[in-house]
Amino acid sequence: MKENSCKILNAIVEKLDFSNIHTEEEVLIGEPYEVILETAKNENFDLIVMGNRGFSKIKRFFVGSVTQRVISDSPCPVLVIHSKSDI
Repeated sequence: MKENSCKILNAIVEKLDFSNIHTEEEVLIGEPYEVILETAKNENFDLIVMGNRGFSKIKRFFVGSVTQRVISDSPCPVLVIHSKSDI
């Protein structure tokens, strides 16, 4: 699973233009919001940027929201990029 995730991440990064921007990619395993918060704290992040998949309020109630949990407990500012989804 981790190997496949690394391939997908690398393919995405290759398509984006990160000229003059230092990036590091890493695939982490675990409960998403916990891993994001732990990494941000341990690595002393200045900013977390994440997407919001656009769940309806009802679906978000039942499945929870990683983004909402990160916003609530983040040690640094969180920038949320809203993307509409049919999920």
